[in-house]
Amino acid sequence: MKIVIINGSARKGNVLTAIDAFQKGAAAGNDIEIIQPDQLHIA
Repeated sequence: MKIVIINGSARKGNVLTAIDAFQKGAAAGNDIEIIQPDQLHIA
């Protein structure tokens, strides 16, 4: 299964900690991609 996580927070705080915990738990047998819109260059 492919899982996409969209991190809408620009800060590296509690949301990133929760995402890391989720990613570790869901990593077994899944394809995980994290998208951070604040790092994308959209014109």
